[in-house]
Amino acid sequence: MGLKASESRSAQLGKIRRLLDSAGRGTLKRSRYVLGAVLGVVLYAGLGFVGLHGLYWFLPMVAVGLAIPYWMNNFSHLPKTWTEKIDAELNQYDPIEKDAYRHLQNEIKSQNRPLYDCFEAWLNKERSAVLESQPRPVPSLKFLQKQV
Repeated sequence: MGLKASESRSAQLGKIRRLLDSAGRGTLKRSRYVLGAVLGVVLYAGLGFVGLHGLYWFLPMVAVGLAIPYWMNNFSHLPKTWTEKIDAELNQYDPIEKDAYRHLQNEIKSQNRPLYDCFEAWLNKERSAVLESQPRPVPSLKFLQKQV
């Protein structure tokens, strides 16, 4: 495997790791609504910067800020839960350590729910396999070229 492919796999594994860590901190819906509220306040501040401020502008901007995540949750094709998001990433990932991936699938099927420990064990095995598959640069030390 080339260096680029190895870096790409490492990036994908890092993304899966971050998703697993984020999954324990809250729901996607809540974070989307917080994002929408912040967007509404930013839009209001932007209008205030150009001289359009006051209660008549504040309420529509907050409504827009809350409507965007509502639309994202109900009408978009984005994943609605962390499980769906992690599932999409794992579905796109092409594992090197096929046995560990099958073991992860079987463990989750048998428990009928995703388990953090199963993901942790698979991530460790897969990350090791990716590191082992990386090409190792040949050191350019002068003594290696010396004829004895």
